[in-house]
Amino acid sequence: MKSCLITNSGINQNTGGGIVSLNLLQALEQCTDVKYIFSNKKYEGKPSYSINPADYNYNADPFSMDYLAYHLLPDEPIDIVQTYGCPFGLTVEELKRKGAKVVADVAPHNLEISQEEHLKLTGKYPYPHLTEEMLWGMYSRNLCLSDVVIVHSHSSAKYIQQKARLKELPTVIPHGINLPETIPAYPEKFIPGYFGALGVDKGLSYLIRAWVQINTPTPKGELYVGGYGTEAFGQSPYCKALGGFENTSDFYKQVSIGVFPSVTEGFNICALEMMAHGRPVIVAEGAGVNELIEDGKSGFRIPIRNIEALQGRINYFFDNPSEVTRMGAEARKMAEKYEWSKVREQYVSIYNQL
Repeated sequence: MKSCLITNSGINQNTGGGIVSLNLLQALEQCTDVKYIFSNKKYEGKPSYSINPADYNYNADPFSMDYLAYHLLPDEPIDIVQTYGCPFGLTVEELKRKGAKVVADVAPHNLEISQEEHLKLTGKYPYPHLTEEMLWGMYSRNLCLSDVVIVHSHSSAKYIQQKARLKELPTVIPHGINLPETIPAYPEKFIPGYFGALGVDKGLSYLIRAWVQINTPTPKGELYVGGYGTEAFGQSPYCKALGGFENTSDFYKQVSIGVFPSVTEGFNICALEMMAHGRPVIVAEGAGVNELIEDGKSGFRIPIRNIEALQGRINYFFDNPSEVTRMGAEARKMAEKYEWSKVREQYVSIYNQL
């Protein structure tokens, strides 16, 4: 079978989208002949095409990658198409017309909650393609055209089926991780950590407010914040912003627990990576990865936007250091179930059934 990968991300080990795209490519390579790749940067080793608007001096908009991919499509017939992200409606429609089977992989946010959060914190929601009915129909069209839609949590499956008016409930395949050989040593002092982006939906403002309250009036330590762009967050007496890491393990080794307060997020690979390093996690129910957390065993699930819950769970670990190692060991056991090699097999199974 001949296949192609179309992703709105890069293909690398440096970003969440890049890691997912790389593993989708490797899954395709296990059972098909990958003929070409579309991504936001040309991928060495395979015939590939950049669909990054900047490479063509073209102004980016939510539909520009789809437009470029459609006009760059080779004439070669393809059996299986794997897409990652939205939108690729124009491109998918053309490939379907030529007889291809399409698997769409998407990690949807709850758009209503996202809009609420943006309006509350910034006063605007600058994504009309996600709120205007006609534009949303264009944006989500490739999901309606696809033979299989894959999401990464059961809550996402229910949400996007209703939101995109899909006939069938999407298939749920959680993201994976590259498992370190051993659990790294814990830091000598208690250090909670957040790793990820600074997007409004990530809920970082609630974590900062909770941590300031924990440290008032008696300081208890520093919160480490890492991820590309977080260096712009600045420094405070209670927070240490570390910026990006080429090897994310270098961040996870520095902290005792992970805290991920997302108000809405399709999954959150960083939380699962933190668990793979033997760190228990506190995860808000807005992140799809919360479905993998055994509450009170490998970490804690908390309601979104709940500063008191964040305070309580962080203080629990601060006051009970033995629980960090106990629950960290359980977190590691759970993460072992989601090594990328195991996750890729689920994609291979889908490809083989098309």
